[in-house]
Amino acid sequence: MGYTIAGWASMICVVAFLGGVQLLSLGVIGTYVGKTYMETKHRPRYIISERTWEDTGIPENTEDKVSEN
Repeated sequence: MGYTIAGWASMICVVAFLGGVQLLSLGVIGTYVGKTYMETKHRPRYIISERTWEDTGIPENTEDKVSEN
């Protein structure tokens, strides 16, 4: 005990720095891939579950109504 190898502290610092750079790069790439995936699904950012206004120009859903003739 008591013997240390010269340069081990600087080697650990370099390895830790490079590991941090790799994790940061992986996070940036993951964010890019995630946003690209969400964009290719062509889904809206939010879903309107209920209409809260009256629109006079567009008829309502006429397929649900059965005409009695």
